[in-house]
Amino acid sequence: MIQGNNLHDLKLGNSEAMVLNGNVEIFTVTNNTVSYSDNIGMDFIGFEGVSPNSAYDQARDGVVSDNVIYAIDTITNPAYGGSQSAAAIYVDGGTRIVIERNQVFMSNIGIEIASEHQGRATSEITVRNNLIYYNHIAGLAMGGYDTQRGSTENSTIVNNTFFGNDSNQDGNGELWINSTPSTTSSRTISSSPIHKAGSSPIHTLKIKTMWWITTFTSPRRN
Repeated sequence: MIQGNNLHDLKLGNSEAMVLNGNVEIFTVTNNTVSYSDNIGMDFIGFEGVSPNSAYDQARDGVVSDNVIYAIDTITNPAYGGSQSAAAIYVDGGTRIVIERNQVFMSNIGIEIASEHQGRATSEITVRNNLIYYNHIAGLAMGGYDTQRGSTENSTIVNNTFFGNDSNQDGNGELWINSTPSTTSSRTISSSPIHKAGSSPIHTLKIKTMWWITTFTSPRRN
């Protein structure tokens, strides 16, 4: 268990503030705060070859709950050349992880579930009951973000509240789903409902199976 820690004002380069990588199983990460850091807040990784047995080279069977993560931004990180790309919570190749009741805000991406390794998938991730708001690029991102990356499989995004994300106004919206031609065989599935709170009444956005590079943009607040 990783519980009750406060990580802040970290200069991380190519690393992350809190990371579980490879053969890590049956874990709980709860009631932590991560803030004002220049790379990913929490990272759950697979397929990087850190386990001597490739069958166990994934963070798996964990719960990430009741954490507060904010002000995660790579814009001042020299390793990123002024770009913004860090998630508050990132699952990169992990499997069977529940992400629930977290607050993530004022970061580049709120929550990201993806795989950076071509032909490999982040899978069976449940993202539920989180408060995700005022993030720069998107509230939640998932799938293979270019043709050299992997995919997201059999994952559920349900009962989250999204508010004021894509604050950079790049057009990514609250929920940003990508599936590239190299990952179409794996089929990315996101189940409804997904809620966005704004000046209009809360509405439900239902996403089904995606096959190509696709961006979904929720209506903006006026």
